[in-house]
Amino acid sequence: MLLKLTFFIFFLIEIFSLTAGSPCSFTCLNQTETHSKSQPIYLNDTSHVILIVFEINCTSNGPIIYANVSISIENKRSVEINNSLPLNLFRFNISTNYLTFNLTLRGILLGYSKLLLHAEYLNETRNLFNYTDDLNIDLAVKRKTTVIDTIFTIVIIILVCIGTFLIGCRLVPQNLYANIRKPVPIIIGLFSQFLCLPLLAYGLAKLAKLDSSAAIGLLSTGTAPGGGASNMYTAMYGGDVDLSASMTFCSTILAFGTFPLWILLLGREFIDTHDVHFPWENMFVTLLSLVIPAAIGLLLRWKKPTIADRFTRYLRVITLFFITYILTFGIYTNLYIFKLIDYRTILVSAILPYSGFLIGFLMSIITKQSRQRLIAIFIESGLQNTGVAIFFLRLSLPEPDRDLAIIVPIFVAIAIPIPLLIIYGCISIHGYYKKRYGTNSLVTNINTEHDREDAQPRLRLQVDLSREKPRFVILPISVFDSLPIRVVQRINDDDDEQEEFLDKTIEDESNIGFDFNQCSPLWRVLLLVSSNSNTFDLIITLNHAIGDGTSGMAFFTSLLECLSEKSTLTFPLSDDRPLNELIPSKLPPLSSLILKIIEKMILPAILSKYFFPKTYWTGNTQRIADESSRTRLVSFKLPNDTLDLLHKKCRFERTTIHTALLSALLLSITEIFGKRNMQFSCNTAVNIRRFCQPIISNQQMGVFVSSADSYHYIPYRNNLIDLFWPLARQIKEQINHEIEHSVLPLVQTLKFISDWNQFLISQRNTLPNGYQHSVDISNILRWTFQTNDPSWKVLHGGFTQSANVIGSVFTASAVTVNGILKIYICFHEHDIEHFQQVKLMKDKMQQILIDAISL
Repeated sequence: MLLKLTFFIFFLIEIFSLTAGSPCSFTCLNQTETHSKSQPIYLNDTSHVILIVFEINCTSNGPIIYANVSISIENKRSVEINNSLPLNLFRFNISTNYLTFNLTLRGILLGYSKLLLHAEYLNETRNLFNYTDDLNIDLAVKRKTTVIDTIFTIVIIILVCIGTFLIGCRLVPQNLYANIRKPVPIIIGLFSQFLCLPLLAYGLAKLAKLDSSAAIGLLSTGTAPGGGASNMYTAMYGGDVDLSASMTFCSTILAFGTFPLWILLLGREFIDTHDVHFPWENMFVTLLSLVIPAAIGLLLRWKKPTIADRFTRYLRVITLFFITYILTFGIYTNLYIFKLIDYRTILVSAILPYSGFLIGFLMSIITKQSRQRLIAIFIESGLQNTGVAIFFLRLSLPEPDRDLAIIVPIFVAIAIPIPLLIIYGCISIHGYYKKRYGTNSLVTNINTEHDREDAQPRLRLQVDLSREKPRFVILPISVFDSLPIRVVQRINDDDDEQEEFLDKTIEDESNIGFDFNQCSPLWRVLLLVSSNSNTFDLIITLNHAIGDGTSGMAFFTSLLECLSEKSTLTFPLSDDRPLNELIPSKLPPLSSLILKIIEKMILPAILSKYFFPKTYWTGNTQRIADESSRTRLVSFKLPNDTLDLLHKKCRFERTTIHTALLSALLLSITEIFGKRNMQFSCNTAVNIRRFCQPIISNQQMGVFVSSADSYHYIPYRNNLIDLFWPLARQIKEQINHEIEHSVLPLVQTLKFISDWNQFLISQRNTLPNGYQHSVDISNILRWTFQTNDPSWKVLHGGFTQSANVIGSVFTASAVTVNGILKIYICFHEHDIEHFQQVKLMKDKMQQILIDAISL
């Protein structure tokens, strides 16, 4: 019985399958492909409609007379049907047993949809048969490409190429080399941008269940690091711009390999590369368009640094224009994104860069980076190059995927500036109210000890260490009315870091031009506060190219006397003023004001360019400084015992320490730079005060500096050290001869001039570059004081003389403090091809001095 029942059930199933099978075929005539998965039917997101033709062909000669067709749309936001529904009682052609019917569809919104059709068949009495047919048609609504879309894509490509080129120009090879030597910040940025953010983008796309187009857009944004905007934000926050540029350049170069790798590994999850051709060749074209301009910019920086500096000035302009372009014209061109956007896309577009910011910040805290480096790492780790992502998606994906995919990078570009600008605004507002309403809680005393009746008088300066930017404080002492103090907090007590920080500070101060058109202060004082608050350093930059400065040593003597006498005074922060505030006693004459009005308001710009040439003295310091690149500095020290031996050897060789140092410098240049038969022109500053009759006191105002020129020919040979002492004696003889026959006769003529200051002022007004050989000199001095020592004993010191805008290739200075000799060598970047060569030259000079003792 059970066997019979089983047989009967199988029989019924077979009969049902035979009766349910449809003898008709249901096809769409718009699709001609024969493979299993046809391409979608494309519609434009305009008012135009598309006609779709369907055919039902029945092979049976049975009594099928009519067909009812029910139609539905899967995504009604993208497509709508213009026909009246349902479509009932289509009559077959009796002779051919087939029928055709049309549908009119209109694209509404960008995206994908499905057209679902279900056919039922009826006999002559309109009774339904027990078989049906279903047909699913893929639809894709794409945007109609307009001239505006083409312009948007072309401009994006141009801006990305220009931006990467300027990043290459901005990067100084020496800075890149220095940052690679200490690679922790770069490694943090690469870890965040090339590992964390791509994986995070993939995870967010999966977690938020984004469609394939939005997912590939998020992934491409997460794998496209860098961008010139990071350099701009870093500068705005006071971070390490050189480090930011180095990180941007490294990430741009490495993206050539990592970008396709991540797309290949993770992109297959969102795009079926077997059914849809993924255009890898376009992706490599995208990457080449990044690497090649960056390489050209770096090559230009190496070969023509002056031209590279000119281009670099436009990086901020290009970056601002790019951001503005994306947020204005880009949004206008892609207004459809606001119809497609949902909360998930907005959320992941914000989480991706903000997570990068957080990763960079936490890693910087863990690795104990300095504040400036922390800012650079924080910004660089989260800021993605959305232009590269848009560039790639526009060129690589088919429609409408490319238009759907760029929604994510556009919203990432919108999301990135929001926290950065909010934080910057809060800091600015906080600083403003702190400056205006609160001073007591925002100051730190150098001397933290409480006043006691038996305590010795000590200096008590109130300085602000909590400001985002240092505050300039004016000492209320008449002789120092134009003496701003900039306060910098030390990071730690590591001697190497302090020396490195000091050298960097001297470099920065050397590159700040004294702009007399703006009446800049005549002195700048940099106050470095030790982390233990027991000592502090004063680095003073003074311009002695003007007629009212005192010599460096007299300046310090006067400063120490004032500090000793006024040690109980508190200098309040209410006396602060901007660095470029006009000094009342140094206002330009009325004639200069009239000429400036004529230049700016009356003459056209073209004529003004020729009638008023922009020299250093007419307020165009920044332009000239940009053209001449930056002043850099290297230094080394000789200990007490070595200095004593060198001094004794100089006396034995009938020469001086000065000429020995100059001889070592010339020989080290010859050996490192390797040119045969080199000729040198050297300039030695000479203080002529002691040659005057009567002798001019150091306290008397005026510039009493002349120079002794000497010329030297060094034949190239294998053992240059043998030339050391003969060259030192030759230098001494030439300097003495120059002083005797040039400097002293000039000094003798000065006695016929009744007014020293008036003579010097007239010289400055008549000569095109001011005071001849003193025009471009800045003196930088540094001393360290023990604050609990009432005698103000000098613990450490430094002095250098740097040619700021116009000057020779090298300027060397020396100072001895507590028996230690320190040599500073200043040079211009545009004169030296490789910073490493200068460091080798410095090491060679030190070795030559040590070897010369044993000759």
